[in-house]
Amino acid sequence: MTVNTFNGTTEQQALVEEIHRLMMGQSVLFAVDAPIRQSVANLADYLAPRYNSTPEAFAAIIDAALSANSDLFAREEVDGTVRFVTSRLGNYVPRNDVDTHSFKVRLYEPENPLPIDDISVVVSTSRPSITTVEPVFISDYWQVQAGLTPAPVADLQDAPALTLDVVSTPQIEEAAAEVAVEFAASAVVEVPALHEDKAEVELVEAELAEPTPVVAQPVA
Repeated sequence: MTVNTFNGTTEQQALVEEIHRLMMGQSVLFAVDAPIRQSVANLADYLAPRYNSTPEAFAAIIDAALSANSDLFAREEVDGTVRFVTSRLGNYVPRNDVDTHSFKVRLYEPENPLPIDDISVVVSTSRPSITTVEPVFISDYWQVQAGLTPAPVADLQDAPALTLDVVSTPQIEEAAAEVAVEFAASAVVEVPALHEDKAEVELVEAELAEPTPVVAQPVA
């Protein structure tokens, strides 16, 4: 069906065409198979002033015109409110959400289940809770280090006693004495007499204090 082939009288066809155009503009962002719903009361409130009628009277006219085009508009009534449903493809077909896939049923409810001799062999998806704590072995060495247990006395008694050997070193002592004597001998330094240097300084000062006189010679 196209927008140009509506059913009913001429007035009804013009009214249905206008309502169809309004609902297509409302669903411009809808999917092509999405339902487009509009109540008769809302349509009457919008169109009644344009047709010089009251919403109550015009609601009956809209209901009759859209019901004459049931192949394009599906009528439904919810809690006393009359609504018409359509889609961008034409007549709206409700989706069938019934799951026809039987794999889950065949998996969990087989026709010939295998016999179970022992229920404990059945695999469970639930994780069992830990009821006991497994012991952790700690060696005796670490227990002694942590002070949890005393050190064994038998081991201490059987251990050999520590002895310190004093080693005499006469050669090292003699070498150290010789080095001390050589160092003391090299530390003696002769200091020159100070009076000799003082006499030389006085002689140099006397020579500098008496300059030789210069005599002018006559010019020939």
